[in-house]
Amino acid sequence: MSTAKTNAAAKPNASEVVKDFPFNLKSAVGGSGFAQAVEEAGRSGNPDAHLAVHRADCTTPGHPTTCENNLDSTALFRFNPNDPALRYIGSERPLLPRLLARAHASPNTVGFIASAPFALLMLFGFVVPLLCVVWFGFMPSKSFSLLHLPSLENYVTIFTHTYYKSFLWSVGLALATVAILLVICYPLAFAIARIFSGGATFITYAIASSLFVSENIRLFGWVIGLRKNGVVDGLLTEWFGVGTGDLLYNVPVTLFGMVYVYLPFMLFPLALGIKMVPAQAREAAFDLGANRWQVFRKIDLPLSMSGILIGSLLVFVLSLGAIVEAKILGGQKIVTIAADIDTEFTFGQNWPLGSALSTLLILITIVLVFLGLSRFDLERLLGKKHKL
Repeated sequence: MSTAKTNAAAKPNASEVVKDFPFNLKSAVGGSGFAQAVEEAGRSGNPDAHLAVHRADCTTPGHPTTCENNLDSTALFRFNPNDPALRYIGSERPLLPRLLARAHASPNTVGFIASAPFALLMLFGFVVPLLCVVWFGFMPSKSFSLLHLPSLENYVTIFTHTYYKSFLWSVGLALATVAILLVICYPLAFAIARIFSGGATFITYAIASSLFVSENIRLFGWVIGLRKNGVVDGLLTEWFGVGTGDLLYNVPVTLFGMVYVYLPFMLFPLALGIKMVPAQAREAAFDLGANRWQVFRKIDLPLSMSGILIGSLLVFVLSLGAIVEAKILGGQKIVTIAADIDTEFTFGQNWPLGSALSTLLILITIVLVFLGLSRFDLERLLGKKHKL
């Protein structure tokens, strides 16, 4: 009788035994989780952990007499003194051991912890500011607080004034930029990917090097060249006696500036898409009697559509928010929606109206992009589905 009492007194409570060990034994013991707990204890290489599991199981409801004779399990496992998790045994703060235990037992938990910094960055660096801009659009005009009662005053102002002209200019210039760049960049991308094998690297570096110079500096370089008595006008006058005058501050030169600035964003996706076209498919088409136009229309163009789609989306979204080209090269001839937003946030000091314009620009961009994507079979374009 005394021996039974001694054994009962020696049996520790499950939570007291298991809580000090670095693996998730506490949540695993009992019921179907006991086998998992034993496996975790064995993986730890710690005989005390294995012993604690059995003791905890013996004190778990429903398992009162399962392992009286199985407590001596130290011979089955070797003790590893270099286990880094052992430093947390006996810790007064059990939160960290529990987190480490769950991370050790679940690969999904490890992935969640690894992605947490990026998720927080996206949350507080993108989602929260975007929500603030959307909410600011419903605040009263000329206010600087988010705590006023919401209203549609700013959206009424947008639709009753001439802001629609700015939206039309922005969308029209963006679409024209995409169309011109497709015509210019596809032959160049094809030459980089298929013809200029030796000089492709040099051409790529030469075009990419322009991205290391500020956009403003490059555009002001064109101002020097295209203004009256500038480089172009001066040279033509000196050589031929006929000058061009001032070529700035009009729609064509603004469109030229946008094409010049966004050319790399169309060229490189196109070159990548053309490189993905199998050379064997083109050779087989030629062997079957197809001419160059048929190979281009049936082989090159469909199989490189992923590069065309990515480049077009990049250029369209960037061009839709363009402001520098219209200001530097277009002067006051063209007022884009980005220029209106900049004016409301700076000179106008009307943050709610600027936020409402920004929200509408985001919505228009999303709608136009999804309308464009809906006309294509994305799985087939990206090579995930093949036509039988």
